Amino acid sequence: MHRSLSLLACLLMAAPAVAAAAEAELTPAQPTLSARLLEGFSGSAVGVAESVGLGTLVANENARTPTVATQLSLAPRFGFEARGTKLALAARQNLSFEQTRPDNPTGRRFDLDDLRLGLAAPKILAHEGTGLSFTPSLRYLVPTSYASRWSGSYGNLGGALGLAWSKLGIELSYGFGLNKGFPRYEARSVSEAETMTDPDGRAVVLCRGAEGFCASSGMNPNWGLSNALSARYSYKKRVSVALSYVLINQFHYAATDVADPYTSKKTDTDGNPVVKVGAGRSDVVWGTLEVEVALVDHLSLGLSIVNVGPAKTRDNKRLRFPFFDTESAADNLTSFSLGLTASL
Repeated sequence: MHRSLSLLACLLMAAPAVAAAAEAELTPAQPTLSARLLEGFSGSAVGVAESVGLGTLVANENARTPTVATQLSLAPRFGFEARGTKLALAARQNLSFEQTRPDNPTGRRFDLDDLRLGLAAPKILAHEGTGLSFTPSLRYLVPTSYASRWSGSYGNLGGALGLAWSKLGIELSYGFGLNKGFPRYEARSVSEAETMTDPDGRAVVLCRGAEGFCASSGMNPNWGLSNALSARYSYKKRVSVALSYVLINQFHYAATDVADPYTSKKTDTDGNPVVKVGAGRSDVVWGTLEVEVALVDHLSLGLSIVNVGPAKTRDNKRLRFPFFDTESAADNLTSFSLGLTASL
């Protein structure tokens, strides 16, 4: 009897330890800080590509404008949750180095785009049954590019609303965006302290003393809007084909709002005045066709054709084909690119 009581006491004392051990086995281990950070940065990417402009392939050597460039893209992304809402911070910086002889006045080979900073709420509204999702986003362009710095830009703030449908490996999306520029001057200008020189040290722009600015290449954008359409088909998450079309309408500051006696009264062949006062406008089309193949996990190879240029032909009478320049091949509006992308 005494031995039975002793055995019972030992079992009762051991029970909590056995239960704790069993609970530890059933409770999943909590992720470490490094694992959580790695998960947060999922979707970040680094890409390198080699691009060739269409002007490189022009048969007429007098019109040929060879352009070959190496491009590097850095796109970190961090996802997190705030009050039950999934959010994503993102940045993108594109850099390029032209290997052929540059055709810009300074002879500069290196260039970089504006630094893009963004905040989005991916699929904040989603319906699993229909495959529809809604994503709002904000972005700010930091004026790191040479073009933005010479134009006196303080940056550009924009917002967009995206609608997407996804089923059976097919994804269709539409996005609408608005943006507002913040320039130092309404005109793109160069001050005396900012004068540029060519590779031989000669001044590209000559400034006279006491001038506010001494050269202008038109008026800066005031605000703009964009419409984007895209379609993508993915096969077993290994091969994807995508087609996208973006139309950007920019409305510029007015050089003048007054038609004075010195304003030209001439008209073009259609009877339209060649000089207009008030705000200007420029329309840019961005068309892309891309094929991407996943070589291994987190590494893919992409081949793309990108066309960026005005929406209309030079005579302003016809719309250009948005995915390939059929009007002026030597202008290098179309480029071919082959690149590798590594992602988390």
